Formats: sequence, C-alpha cells, structure tokens
Amino acid sequence: MAIWGAIFHYMIGISFTLLFFLVYTTLIKFLKNKVLIGILYGVFIWVVMNLMVLPLTNAPPLSMNAKQIIIGNLILITMNRSATFIYSRQAFCGEFAKNHA
Repeated sequence: MAIWGAIFHYMIGISFTLLFFLVYTTLIKFLKNKVLIGILYGVFIWVVMNLMVLPLTNAPPLSMNAKQIIIGNLILITMNRSATFIYSRQAFCGEFAKNHA
C-alpha cells in the first residue's frame, strides 16, 4: 500500500509541476511579480489537495484551524514550489528557451 501512496504522491506532484509550466507564460503576462505567482500557485495547490483530493481518499479527516492552514501553505509555498519556480525560470529564461523557441 505504501508503494501505491508513493506512486500517487509523485504523479500528483508531477501533474502540478506540468500545470505550472503550462500556465506560467499566461500568468506572467497578468501578474508581473514572480513571487506572487508562486504564492498564489501554492495556495491553489493547497486548496485542490485539501478540499478536493484528500476527501476522495480513505484517510481520516483532519481537523483544520487557521494556524494549521497557514503553516501548511507556508511549507508548500517556500519549500515545495521553490524548486518548480527555479526550474521553470531556467526553462523559460535560460538555454532551454533559446534552443526551443
């Protein structure tokens, strides 16, 4: 069962990363602040996971309070999305973009 959990975890993570790559060029046109894009995307991921995906699983429901929500979002925004932001910036602004334009 743990293997399936790991597989789904990575599938969901890769899906969110691919979605970010697809919407980044559109978002940067409207929101010039890259940090704001990362924060909003982190909040979006938290909402989708906690209000849509997790209720579909057999995991016991978690009691949420404002402190837990803020801490969860800060972890998502600062730790998990920082790698996506760095790699997407390299892809869109670096050698990859020059060679694949």
